[in-house]
Amino acid sequence: MSISLSLFYYLYLLLLLVFLVFSFFHVYHLLRFSALNLTVILVIALYCAVTAGILIISWNYINQVDWRQSIELLPTTLP
Repeated sequence: MSISLSLFYYLYLLLLLVFLVFSFFHVYHLLRFSALNLTVILVIALYCAVTAGILIISWNYINQVDWRQSIELLPTTLP
């Protein structure tokens, strides 16, 4: 029995979508319900910069993987 690595890729994309949705609501609530001053703008900019940096780094690592490979869970040969 084997599992394709592409399953992990799609799981990563799903988690990335959930993260981006939560990030959108986080930034929206900061803009909508906080006192809009320089501190809030700097926090949002820092959050977006760190998020973009993490996504760029993870994208560079993900591009190096051959997603057509599979992982063998149970050996198919019997002793």
